[in-house]
Amino acid sequence: MSLENTLEYKYYKVAVDTPLIGERSVFTYRSLFLLHTGDLVVVPVGKGDAPKYGVVVGDADEVPDGLEIKEILQVAYQGLFPHWYVEFVLDVSDRLLIPPFNIFLISYDKTLMDISRIRLLMYTGKDCSISKSPDFNILVSDLQEHGYLLWRDVKKRFGSKAGRLWKRLKDAGCGEEIIGNRMYNPKVSASVWLVCQDKEYPLEMALVSFGKKAVSHMIGSGKCKIVYYVPSIRAGENNGHQKGLFTIKGTVDDVISLVMQMKGKVAVVVRNRSVAVGLAKKMAKAGVSRVISPTLNKEKLLSYVVSDMVGVFVVPTGYIFKPWYGLDSIIFYDIDDISIPFRDGGFVRVPDLVPIVSKYVDGVYYISPFPVPSIAHISDNVDDSYVPDNITIVDKPKEEVLHRETVERMKDIIEQGGRVLVYASRLGYRTAVLCRSCGYVQRCPVCGFTMVYHLKEDTMICHRCGHREPSMSVCPKCGSSDIVMVGTGIELVESELRQIFGDMLCVQSSNQRRKCPESSSIVLATFRFYRYFVGDRFDIVYIPDMDFMWAIPEYTVWEETMRRVHRLAMVGKEVVIATNIADIWKERLEEGYRSFVDREIGERKLLSFPPYVSILHMEYGSENYKDIKAKVEHFYEILVSSKLGDVWTPEFIGRYQKDGLYRWMIRMSVEEISPDLVDFIERTHPLKYYLSTL
Repeated sequence: MSLENTLEYKYYKVAVDTPLIGERSVFTYRSLFLLHTGDLVVVPVGKGDAPKYGVVVGDADEVPDGLEIKEILQVAYQGLFPHWYVEFVLDVSDRLLIPPFNIFLISYDKTLMDISRIRLLMYTGKDCSISKSPDFNILVSDLQEHGYLLWRDVKKRFGSKAGRLWKRLKDAGCGEEIIGNRMYNPKVSASVWLVCQDKEYPLEMALVSFGKKAVSHMIGSGKCKIVYYVPSIRAGENNGHQKGLFTIKGTVDDVISLVMQMKGKVAVVVRNRSVAVGLAKKMAKAGVSRVISPTLNKEKLLSYVVSDMVGVFVVPTGYIFKPWYGLDSIIFYDIDDISIPFRDGGFVRVPDLVPIVSKYVDGVYYISPFPVPSIAHISDNVDDSYVPDNITIVDKPKEEVLHRETVERMKDIIEQGGRVLVYASRLGYRTAVLCRSCGYVQRCPVCGFTMVYHLKEDTMICHRCGHREPSMSVCPKCGSSDIVMVGTGIELVESELRQIFGDMLCVQSSNQRRKCPESSSIVLATFRFYRYFVGDRFDIVYIPDMDFMWAIPEYTVWEETMRRVHRLAMVGKEVVIATNIADIWKERLEEGYRSFVDREIGERKLLSFPPYVSILHMEYGSENYKDIKAKVEHFYEILVSSKLGDVWTPEFIGRYQKDGLYRWMIRMSVEEISPDLVDFIERTHPLKYYLSTL
């Protein structure tokens, strides 16, 4: 008996292009392989049995007797984009007001670029201006006529000039590059597959050729939905571990320990590429087998991901929107303050994605030195495996800048060859100038923010918008000349440390990671750089003034402060914090993380803050301060009258030196994302818009 007779044929309906008819048709084929809806296959079509690509649209329940059924020639691939991934992307886009195509483009271009063989330039529909270059005009004409260009054809025709012409077409907006698998019909690899109305099979529509707005409208109208080439396989069924969302208050060692216990395909998502590479190397040294990171296996990473290979994939946060297929578990580590920007100005906080991911991947682990409470309170468990025991709380000196006993301890450490890290609270010399008589504080006349005195420039500077003016000598409110400077800035701390340690002091004053060499005995930095030292190891970390955190007008002030302290506990063998509220600090550090979460969530529930209500943030900007202020006030009045939600008074958030724009923020609480709210966002064109939590 032949092997063929021992196997049972399965029958499938396959949608294929039929050029003679001019439309797509559905035919029945047979195969010995087990296939799923959405699998891309090659089938014989027509009298000459020409091979064509088709998509499996379902099983063939009834096959007429005597009908000659042709056999599927080969399976191209079975689901680059699984169902759970497509549902995840649409879920994220719906919750965060982000068009789904921006998310798809993030994964689509880069993912296929690394594993593909074909480069396409799809026509965007733009009327490109006629150039003096005849070669450029020829390509524009071909692009408009055919709707796309193949790189191999351009390269063959124009040789060494092809690269420059290709780039000019992209820069001019004439075409958008799509990278896809090699296919008989190149349009298939550059298309979005939609199920429209009551059709039984996918309807091809090129994303770029037809325009993003047109496709978005079809999906928004409810008539169509994206399917791509997707099988009905659900990820993560055999990892042998608990299913659910788990929060662990831990360190890198906890991540490695957890991975060593896991089986199957595991993704570890970290804050950036360099951290991914470093963690992958640590895992390899610890004995974790089959570790793959973006740099360690640059060319093969994504092909490994979409294959059946079992391994540990250590990747940065941008890879969340890659088509992870068949994952058994995902571990998020140290992503509390990371956001992913999108092309339309919106962005999503990575912690907000963790609960969504947990709906589509069975085992999701969220590990952080101090996890976000809004995630912890919905987790299946909260493991407080890391409790710092190296933190000392001291009273802040009233007459001096530095704590005397701590300075003596720092001297002893440096004499013994150790390292010291000092964190200053703010930039500048003094953080405020005020009148003793009436309490008037010198504020910025542009944005109302408290101005900071800088000794080196001998001027007051607003750290929000950059406005400068001399420090006041007479109070403009009461006329008193009893003016005093208060607060501790980095310039003041530096001057005190210079008198004690001299040239041994190195100041970290820019956002470059390694301005201060590792050989520096004592490093001074502001809190804006605290995350750059995670991974270093100092003998002592000293914060002369921790109370500045209470000036942050945010409901998460305790959460943010505690997170920084726990990070510092990972950096220093010993951490000393000087504060005016030592008793409160000691009490908070002694309470367990579960108690902290319950306290935070309880306070937010009373205040109707996330996660009990969604807060929409809309940021607007302009080079003209008065113009953008007037516009934002007008937008505010519209939102109030629309009664779409409770609206906060517009807040000026500063002037960005990078683009010179004055920026205002409007916040509002929303129970649902209504079409009217989406229409408002599209009409007002905010620079950024996002939900603060899910």
